[in-house]
Amino acid sequence: MTEKIRIGMIGTSWWADQMHLPSLTSHPHSVVAAITGRGREAAGARANKYSITKIYFSASGHMQTRKSYED
Repeated sequence: MTEKIRIGMIGTSWWADQMHLPSLTSHPHSVVAAITGRGREAAGARANKYSITKIYFSASGHMQTRKSYED
């Protein structure tokens, strides 16, 4: 059995929404476990759209707690 790579996405831009997140969430060997965005509305919208469970609002906060989505 192949393990899935767990990814923490930093950024909620158009590019993330149209290119990165669709590719990463549809790949059979990856799961986007967290997303970080400065804007709460955009981060929440992307998390909801792509079923991402962890949301952060600063890259430093995301990186400090990255262990929380590795398990």
